[in-house]
Amino acid sequence: MRKSALIKVVLLTGLYMFVFMIPPAVAQEIIINEKGEIIQHTGQGDINWSRGIISAVGYADPNQPIYAQQVAAAADARANLLTVLGDLHIKRGITVEKGKLTRDINIQTIEGVLSGSFLGEPKRASNGMLSVIAYKHISADLISALMPTKYFEPEPGETTYTPASPAIQPEKPAEQNYTGLIIDAKGLDVVPSLGFSVLVEDSKEVLYAPSTVDRMSVINNRGMAGYASSIDDAKKNPRVGKNPMVVKAIKPGPWPTSLYISKQDAARIYNANLENSFLKNLRVVIVCGSKA
Repeated sequence: MRKSALIKVVLLTGLYMFVFMIPPAVAQEIIINEKGEIIQHTGQGDINWSRGIISAVGYADPNQPIYAQQVAAAADARANLLTVLGDLHIKRGITVEKGKLTRDINIQTIEGVLSGSFLGEPKRASNGMLSVIAYKHISADLISALMPTKYFEPEPGETTYTPASPAIQPEKPAEQNYTGLIIDAKGLDVVPSLGFSVLVEDSKEVLYAPSTVDRMSVINNRGMAGYASSIDDAKKNPRVGKNPMVVKAIKPGPWPTSLYISKQDAARIYNANLENSFLKNLRVVIVCGSKA
């Protein structure tokens, strides 16, 4: 092999390793803003998981007519929305960018959905450039485009949780009327996703995952879970109703978008869910973010 060809192969191999072997935590800075909202910060913009909004900023060269600046900044912001969306997690191990690479997600459909984004007021930066922010709700049509049917199939080796035999006795009647579930994962470095997974300790059983729910329900409910920065804020979320059960995650799962709960809590949730089907109805909120 010629020396120049060998150098080219080495460079391409290094690039491949850099692009495809980046650890999952890269470009996943999760912060809590001044309003207590869960924000996934990326280089081009943000994903506000508490409000369900994606945003990206665009700029325009000031050396052109003002109308041309506004058009250029808006086009740049909407193009950057697609970049920000690439970092959004769909389910365990799958981001939008990975779904595009594997062709599970149709890029033309996504671009069509993002064309319906709305724009903030243009602002003039200190360097003279015009900037504008584009916003897009994580809407039903966007989730439908991001979550094909195959994403709801069980993972290899995955089984759905059922209590060990003999069956665990249900809790006393006064504690059975739960309207939802709050899982406290504060400090565990979990990353929000459209299809969050709740696993049972010391097993491959899932209590709650894309394979356990209905695709249309996920689409219509804007994802499998809501996200909050505190238990108090989670209890205010209409998603979990007036009397949610609160449990604490014991450790992160195998992917940033998953977590483990104890066997005891899994049994409690399973039995309570038999009464009100809050898991089937996606009445779940995850509390995440760094500990104070």
